[in-house]
Formats: sequence, structure tokens, C-alpha cells
Amino acid sequence: TFFNEVFIDNNDYEHLIRFQNLLLKLLQNNWEVHLLAKLNDNNHRTLELINFIKVFICSGQFFIYYLDNNDQTLVGKDYVVIPGYCAVACFIINFINACSFFRTSAAVELYTKYVENLISNYGQPLLTYYPLEKGMEYDLSLADCEDSIGKRILYKDCFGVITLPINLYEKLLKRKKLSPSDTEKALISYSKRREAFKRNVKAYEHIDLYHINFINYLIKTRQIYLYDHTRINPVQLEVEEIIQLLDNIIHLLEKYPNYHIAFLNGKLLSYFDDPVFYCMVKERTGVFLVTFNPQKNNHILRMSINVPKVIFAFEVYFKQLWEQVAPVLKNKKAVIEWLQREIAVLRSRA
Repeated sequence: TFFNEVFIDNNDYEHLIRFQNLLLKLLQNNWEVHLLAKLNDNNHRTLELINFIKVFICSGQFFIYYLDNNDQTLVGKDYVVIPGYCAVACFIINFINACSFFRTSAAVELYTKYVENLISNYGQPLLTYYPLEKGMEYDLSLADCEDSIGKRILYKDCFGVITLPINLYEKLLKRKKLSPSDTEKALISYSKRREAFKRNVKAYEHIDLYHINFINYLIKTRQIYLYDHTRINPVQLEVEEIIQLLDNIIHLLEKYPNYHIAFLNGKLLSYFDDPVFYCMVKERTGVFLVTFNPQKNNHILRMSINVPKVIFAFEVYFKQLWEQVAPVLKNKKAVIEWLQREIAVLRSRA
């Protein structure tokens, strides 16, 4: 099915949710959904677009294209097209919303070709997908992005790879039972990202956002989900290894004034859907995302965005999120004291 973003501008929230749920059902039934969007300098509108599509991107069958063109006549009428079945064209008559519904094969074919022509001649993919076999290519692109100048914001449902000290990371990789070649590649990616972090955090703010319930999960289960270019899977930690991890995070927070950690809870977690495992935004450079669903054979999907207007919208999105975090959950001194208390509890049990 093809459609453009007219529905996203609709002020009727319930209507928008119904349309969103309808598209989700199509994706769950293995349909492909193609969205053609117009991008402009209205940052609020771009944020609304991001909010609308975030539930679709983990499907792998959702494709979004953008028109970075001020000539609004390119798109013409607003529409929804289901090839071989029907087409709906929307328009305004005397300030009244109206639409035409077509079922004839000639009309549906005409609109289908019209949309395909718009996409092929004017549309550009907003998301770059990386199939499983290009995991290392994704990781190296991510490392290069992190090594560019500017502020970095990271959302992740558990502590990031670079919070692990190298000796602990090597031990955990062995438990994943990777091949020697894949182990070497994982270490190369880790080293590049770690060095990029150390170079840039001295001059630019770096913020990590995590689920607050992850600490509880980590201590109770002694388990983290460890990412590498081949897959994401759970890895067990010893109590001393958890202490080593938390100690290293405290060390990073104390060593680098520009490094901050915040924990999200309650309403703020609704900004992210469970499949979103990772989202990194580098100022003016790129957005990198990973979705992961352990309920679907550990399905992993990697993607990136390099459209400047969308990158900036993500920056604003995360800035708003940071501002909504309770002070006690983002104040560096309070975070360090909390982690120190958890370390004391762990040592008492060791």
C-alpha cells in the first residue's frame, strides 16, 4: 500500500491512532507499506512524523521516502493506494475535506503508476536498512559517525558496549561462542567506538538514556543483552563482573564532565517501543537504530538516517525527553551515589 502523510497532519488523535493500528495490521500480515513524506523546516511536523512511524520501522516491511522540495505541487492530491484493489484521492472544496474512492482497475493502475513515478523520480529513501550480512558495515559506519564532532545522545534498554571495560568485554564475547573471525571483528568495532568516545567526550556532551528497571533486571538476573555485528543475545555475568561494570560506569562519569547518564521510567518509557534496542543520535551527522525482538527468534534490524532535517528533529526529540527526566534520575552526583549503593549491596551478597 502507498500513502502520503496527510493523515499525520490530522488533528483528530483517535483517527490517527486508528489509521496507525490499521497499518500495523497490514504489516503483521506481511504487507509492504510505503510512505511518501514531504520534509520542510517545520520541526514540530517532522517530530510528529517520527512519532507516527516509530512503531512501523522494526517490521522491515515499512519503507519511507521523502521529498525535500518546496514545490508542493509535486505530490498533488493526498491519497492512499492499494495496488490491484483500490485508491482514495483526497482534496478540499470550499474549505471542506472531500475524497474520491476508486475501484476500477484503470483508475487504480493510474494512481499506482503515479505514486511509483513520484518515488522513483523524486523520492529518496529516508531509512537505510542493513541486512544481517552487513552487520559489520553498519558497526563501522556507526563508529565513523560517533567519531565525528558534535554532541551524542544514546538511548538503549541496557548499558552500552563502551561502558564495558575491555577485559570484561573480551570475557563476555567468549561466552557468546563467536568464531575467531567474528570475535576479532567485534573487538575492532568496540575499539573504534571506544576511542571515538574518548576523543569526543572531552569537547562535546555525551548523554546515555537507559530504562530504570534495567538495574533491577541486571542485579536480579545477572544478565545483559550483548550486541555484536552478528546478533544480540543474553549473556550471564558473575556478581564480581556486575560490580566491575558499575565501577567502570562510575569511573567514566567521574572522569568526563561531559558524560551524563539518565534513567527513564513511567510515561517517558512510552517514547520507545519494546523492539527499539538502540538509538544513537550524533549532532548534524546521523541517526543509527537497532530493533530487536526476542519473541521473534531474536530478530534484529539495523538502520540509519542521514537526512539533516530528520537528524535535527531527533536532536530536538531527545532534548525534550532529557528535560522531562526527574532531576534525581539524571543528576550526576545522585546517579553515582545510587550505583555505589547497588555495588555495596552486591558486595554484601558475594
